[in-house]
Amino acid sequence: MPIFPTARFVLFEPQADKQAGLAALAADHPNVEVVQTLLGRGDAEAIPFYEMESGSSVYEERTTHPRRMRTYPMRTLDGALPRGRHQLTRDEVA
Repeated sequence: MPIFPTARFVLFEPQADKQAGLAALAADHPNVEVVQTLLGRGDAEAIPFYEMESGSSVYEERTTHPRRMRTYPMRTLDGALPRGRHQLTRDEVA
């Protein structure tokens, strides 16, 4: 990553379809890590998630646009970060 070469990046993406592209990005950049999960205020094993490309959300739109409903686990940020490898400061989460 040429802009912030010493920064570490943790990318959160629940969608299975997006994992191969993100894994390729992480393989090219050792400071990038991918975690496949939803982020939320609590942990849950199966949260409904409506996939619509850039409109994907845990909230279902009231439109007729095609979508696919899948379930994904949800973790808090603390629970999703790999243990012992990341330490956030207050400024980073504000």
